This record gives sequence, structure tokens and C-alpha cells, in this order.
Amino acid sequence: MPPKQKRRRPPPRRAPSRRGSGATAPSRAPAVTSRWIVAGAVLIGALVAWRVVSAVVEAASRKLPSGAAVTGTPTPTDDGETGVPASTAEIAADFPLPALGTRLEFKILGLGDKPQRCKAVGFIVGDDQRTVYHHLCGKDVDPGTDVYFFLVRIVNHSDAAQPIALSNFEIGTTEGATLQALDVEAADAAREHYFPEHVDLGPDSRIKRFVAFDGSPAFTPARLTYVDGTQALVIHLRGTWVGA
Repeated sequence: MPPKQKRRRPPPRRAPSRRGSGATAPSRAPAVTSRWIVAGAVLIGALVAWRVVSAVVEAASRKLPSGAAVTGTPTPTDDGETGVPASTAEIAADFPLPALGTRLEFKILGLGDKPQRCKAVGFIVGDDQRTVYHHLCGKDVDPGTDVYFFLVRIVNHSDAAQPIALSNFEIGTTEGATLQALDVEAADAAREHYFPEHVDLGPDSRIKRFVAFDGSPAFTPARLTYVDGTQALVIHLRGTWVGA
């Protein structure tokens, strides 16, 4: 009989290697760490952005929007030179340029240099002679009752009606005096040629009228001012006078 064959035992099964699981564990740790870093950066960025926005909003709330009026009543302290309250911001230009305020544009218009009934006074601007005002108007006028006439234009550039008052006009002299505008009716002149005591100037509208000042005693004008709320629109009269 042939010898008995020994049965071969199957090779033992090897346990599955854990190298795969061991390799993934270290790779997850950096991923988790990076997520925390990103989350922290996002949180810090949000806090910084919130502070910046808060600062900007607070600063913007303190600024006056274009065309808006200042709330509250500023203390009317005279600046000692022009008669305008010291709390009023001055926006100035030299004749014949206009003074451009937040709401209004203020300009002295040049007059004819050879009027029939008045004497023209102006000065040299560049190569031209510009007439600034007329006075001694009328036949045989008494110099002791002289009146200076300026032709003025005001334009409302805001989107709301603005009140215009005759009392807001004033003129400063080279001697340092300040005179208020007169509410007068010149002989042989229609009343609509002069600024009324009060008028509401509509949006994108303009008004052109004469403003009169008492010229007795005689003076040399230095600046013409219109006060609009907390803004003083000033036209400086600088130059070599002709006809004064």
C-alpha cells in the first residue's frame, strides 16, 4: 500500500495590516489643526472689520451732509473784524469770482462803466476795468445822502427752497466798519429791482437784485458778505480803484 500522504495544512491567515489606519491618523491631526487656525483667523478678521465699520459710522454721523443745516444754535460771538459770528465758517472769493457755499452761490455782477444817472466805481482786474458799484445817482444828488448800489446774484444749488433775507447782507469797509443793507426805494426805480426783506428761493433757482448801502459818510468797500446759516459767503474787493 502506498504510504499515507500527510495533509497539508493551509497557511495561517495573516491579520490585516494596520499600516493603513496608522498612516491616516497622523494626516488627520494637521487637518484638524488647520481648520482651527482658519476659524480663528476668520473670527479675528470679523472683530477687526466690526471695529472699523463702527469707527466709520461714528465718524460719518459727526459730519454734516452736503446741503444740510447745522443743528443747534452756535454762540454768536463777534470775531472783532467783520461783524460775522466767530462760529460761522467763511467761504471767500475775489471779485469778480463767486463764493460757492454748500447751498448757495453768491456773486457780485459787474455794472456798466458809463451810467447815465450814476457814478461808476470799480477797479482794474487783469487788463479789464470792472465796475463794482454805482453811487451818487440822480440829478443834483446831495453827497450827504449818498447810497452805494451793488448788483448781486444768488443761486440755490440745493434740492430744497432756501430763505433769503435782506438782513443777511453786510459790507465791510477798509476802515474796519461793518454796514447792514438798506431797504430803500430809489427814485424812478421799480421795487422789484431790489432784494426784498424776505424771499424763498426754490431749488435750482436764482435771484438777481440790487443791494443798497448807506454811503454817508463815504467809504471804500473791502468785502461784501451774505450770511447763509453757519456759512459766510464773502466777496473780497481787492484792486486799484477807479472812479472812487
